[in-house]
Amino acid sequence: MNAKRANKKMTSKPLIIAILLILAGIIGFMSWIPFIAGDESYISYAIDTSDMTEDEVREGFLVFGILGVLLSVFAIIGGIFSILRKKWKLVMISSVCGLLILGNNLLMASILCFIAIIILMMSKDEYK
Repeated sequence: MNAKRANKKMTSKPLIIAILLILAGIIGFMSWIPFIAGDESYISYAIDTSDMTEDEVREGFLVFGILGVLLSVFAIIGGIFSILRKKWKLVMISSVCGLLILGNNLLMASILCFIAIIILMMSKDEYK
């Protein structure tokens, strides 16, 4: 089996996937940190446009902020494994988690992860 792998041409697809996933993770991380930190501009906007109290808004921001940061970390981990060309399934799961990052970045992180999934499906044989 190693002889087969040695004969196959290794492309730069895993590196491109890694760059996309790590970039998506960084964008997601930067988008969700203000929610965890309790940025007053977000809180005051949410209070003004909803029926929720300040405590409810802060709790919601904290929960969703932590979830967003965790999804961002998964995307970064997938990028690291893609650089190593290992664990294709983990990279795929990380990419799917990255689709859920969302945030206030106009879905940029999700779009990058979607592109990574497309490239990842074409390069399965380059992973161990």
